[in-house]
This record gives sequence, C-alpha cells and structure tokens, in this order.
Amino acid sequence: GQYGTLAGPQTVPRAELMSFMALVDFLIGHEGETGVHQVHTDNKAVYTGYCKGYILKHGNMDDLWEEFWIKWHVAMSKGWIIILHKVKAHSTVADIASGKILQEHLVGNALADTWADKAAKINAVPETRRSILSLIWFGSISIS
Repeated sequence: GQYGTLAGPQTVPRAELMSFMALVDFLIGHEGETGVHQVHTDNKAVYTGYCKGYILKHGNMDDLWEEFWIKWHVAMSKGWIIILHKVKAHSTVADIASGKILQEHLVGNALADTWADKAAKINAVPETRRSILSLIWFGSISIS
C-alpha cells in the first residue's frame, strides 16, 4: 500500500484523484514497458472527471486535474493505455452474491480503505491544535 500528503483542500475525491495520479507516475517511471492498465475506482468524481476527458473546469479539483492530464499524456505517449472502471462504493458480501460486484472489487476496496484510514490517523491534527488551526485558517480567509 501507499499513502502520502495532499496539497489543498483535504477531501476524499481529491485524495482519490491524487492516488490515481500516483499510479500514472508509476507507469511513467517504467521505461521500456507498455500495455493496458485496468484501474478500478469507487469514487464517482474521479470516474466522471476521467470520462469527461481534458476540460478546463473541474470545480475544487481543477489544480489536480490539470496536473493529472499532463501526466496522463506523458504515459500515453510512452505507450500506456489506462482504462478506468467504476465499481460500487460501500460494497458488501451481499453485493457479490447479487452480482453487483466481483469479490476482487470488495477486497481491493477494503485494502484501499485500510491504507486511507492509516494515512488519516497519521496525518490527523491533534484535538488540542484544531481550534488554533481553525482560527488561523479563518483569519487568513477573512483577511484576503
């Protein structure tokens, strides 16, 4: 697993897109290798944004999408093809039984959630500092 920091607003869709971008970086770094890479996400914002293709406005993720598409073009120019699939979020074993998802989707999502929880705990702001940071953040907003 992998986890890391995220610049800008700390939201789940931004973290999911950052993770997708890390995969593209990984592919770019594999010189001389090419192929089709099947990627699965349960995040609707990332899936919808990817399916829209390169556009100028993606709301609060404009900065990340701009960076993503630059990297995506580099990966494509090196021969990588990335196909993104949407899988059901918050899946259960019952979803497997009903055919809504495959077992590997449930396992993959559980692993991703495990690493996300670990990263959130490591990077959480201690309760004793939250009010101070809120005041600083609010002050910077009201001053601007």
